[in-house]
Amino acid sequence: MSNFPELLKPSEVTERDENIESLKQELAENTRYYTARLNEAGATIGTFKDKLEAVQAKKQRLQNDLGNSQAEVIELRSQLETQRASREDIEAALSEKKQNSAPAATLSGKLTPDTATILSKLRTKRKKSPVSLADIEAILEILES
Repeated sequence: MSNFPELLKPSEVTERDENIESLKQELAENTRYYTARLNEAGATIGTFKDKLEAVQAKKQRLQNDLGNSQAEVIELRSQLETQRASREDIEAALSEKKQNSAPAATLSGKLTPDTATILSKLRTKRKKSPVSLADIEAILEILES
């Protein structure tokens, strides 16, 4: 045995060269194929990045709108509470006025023709002494008790 590798026959060299050439062609085809796929993937990634940016911008706008709407709801609730308080104050004042005017209405309801006649007679008998509503109220209180 010698230290030299065994020499190939010319037909083996040709076959080996053909295999190498075939592998080179296959490598070139695979390189072209995968380069095209990488370019397509890059374009797809670019498209998705653009879509993502658009969606993020829309999300931000919607969050801003939501914040504005929530602030508006808070403001409207505050206005509603103010209106309710104002309405309650007005209703309380109206109720108080109705209660205060109730005795006068009761008093005027008690002025029957007999009372009016008595008042008229009282005025004629007391020409020098004026008769007031307070006098009439006193008379009615006496009559009620």
